[in-house]
Amino acid sequence: MRTKLMNRYYCDFCGKSGCAKGHMLKHERHCTLNPERECGVCGGMCKPDKDALPAFPTLEEVTRYNECGEYYVLPDDFVGIEEDVLAACDGCPTCAFAVLRQTGLPMYVFEFKYKDALAAWWSDKNEETRGYDGY
Repeated sequence: MRTKLMNRYYCDFCGKSGCAKGHMLKHERHCTLNPERECGVCGGMCKPDKDALPAFPTLEEVTRYNECGEYYVLPDDFVGIEEDVLAACDGCPTCAFAVLRQTGLPMYVFEFKYKDALAAWWSDKNEETRGYDGY
C-alpha cells in the first residue's frame, strides 16, 4: 500500500480548493469575490464607477418573508438594480456578476440572468469584430 501527501491550495476569497498551485493562482486572480480581480471576459479590473452604482441594501432591508416565512423578496426600491450595475460595469456581465456577488447578499434576491447577459455581450462583440453583415 502507498500513501502520498499532497498540498492543497485554497482561494482566499471564495474557499475553492485545488491541488495545482498555478490553477489556483489563476482562479484567485479572476475570482468574482476578489475586489481587486482581473476580468477574464473584458480584460478590465472590475472597478466600476462607484458614483454610478446604486446604494446596495443591507440583508435586513432586503429580507421580507411571506406568511410562511420562506421567501426573500427584493423591495420595490431595489428592483432593477442589476441593470444599473451592468451599466456601471460598461456592460460586462462578468464584472456586474462580481459586483453583485461582492455585496454579500444572497444571489437569489437579484434577477440577474448571467448566462443570457453573457450571450448577448458576446453576440455584440462578435458583431463589432465582424465589421460587416454576413459571413
